[in-house]
Amino acid sequence: MLREAEAALPADIFIGVAAVADWRVAETAHTKIKKDQKQTPSLTLVENPDILAAIGQRSKDRRLWSSASRPKAKSSKKTHTPS
Repeated sequence: MLREAEAALPADIFIGVAAVADWRVAETAHTKIKKDQKQTPSLTLVENPDILAAIGQRSKDRRLWSSASRPKAKSSKKTHTPS
């Protein structure tokens, strides 16, 4: 995805939204991974590049806008509403 964003440069404005994923699988299988009772497959993850940071480095005189969606953290505090 970074390669596609870079290919669209130069641009006057870059609008980015939440990352597709922060991590991806390091190696993909070209065929189905079959069940093997002797060994459970393992996955190695690698971090995806920060597209906004990379575009920002190349576009210092351009406008960048980004938005990310984060789940709300659940609070362990109990609230009390007086009756």
